[in-house]
Amino acid sequence: MNEDSVSLLANYDETVSQHSELFTVNSFRGFSIAMTKKITQWLDITGSGSVFPLHFTTLVDINGKETISPEPPRSLSLLGSFSFPYGVVIVGNEDGITSAKSSLMISPFLIGSLSAVSDLKTTFIAEGNTSFRQPWSNISLSYQTKNFGIPCPISFSGTIGSQNISAGIKYQPNFNKLYSFACAKSKRSMIHTDFSRESIVTKYQRIINDYVKIGTQITIYNNLKTSFEMAWLFKKDQNTQVHSIVSSQGIIASEFRKKVNQTTEISLTTKLDHIERYYTFGLGISLHSE
Repeated sequence: MNEDSVSLLANYDETVSQHSELFTVNSFRGFSIAMTKKITQWLDITGSGSVFPLHFTTLVDINGKETISPEPPRSLSLLGSFSFPYGVVIVGNEDGITSAKSSLMISPFLIGSLSAVSDLKTTFIAEGNTSFRQPWSNISLSYQTKNFGIPCPISFSGTIGSQNISAGIKYQPNFNKLYSFACAKSKRSMIHTDFSRESIVTKYQRIINDYVKIGTQITIYNNLKTSFEMAWLFKKDQNTQVHSIVSSQGIIASEFRKKVNQTTEISLTTKLDHIERYYTFGLGISLHSE
């Protein structure tokens, strides 16, 4: 039996992340440009940065007068990605913070990963993860070390079920926090519920047709307050899509993405937080060169 002949169950974090994608809109600030150059079959280099501020906040002075203030340019980053048949290594630097991540498929049923973040001065944090996969279960262990101290476990997680019905549990000993989820899905519908001490979050997604996908998310907090979100994704074709979210907490977010040709993609994003008076606008251009 191998990975090509059977579907292996995803781990806890992969499942939760995948089922949250519809309710997460890509939001960047200012004019962002990213350039990716394929050096060899296995090596890609990406450089990106924000070169013009289009991120605004509302300021109120002591007399109650409101002004709109743009924030300064954000960041510059450089990323290198090296892929090989059984894994990938990614090394990058963003605003002086250096990070590295590697993933190795020891076998279709056993995957290990290692990541590290450092400012190259006083802080070094490394995390590792081991995931054992089966068609009906997935068990993962994550551990961390700070400034080359003794590694300690930071999370244990497990999922069980099938591709259509599954449940999972995750425990973080450092924070004494326990999380769980239950999920059921068909070809066109999915319902997923996350449980924690702080809240219960239920997501429902429905594929209307080949072009439209919609979803609702209801969050009930431990103080019985609730929030509600609606999300939709419209794909005109493989090159054009619009992704939007409206929240009962006063947030409206949207992204328009268009692949102009084989080497150029543009993105327009906006996020309006009417309660916090926090407004973000962005224009992004991605360039890819073989």
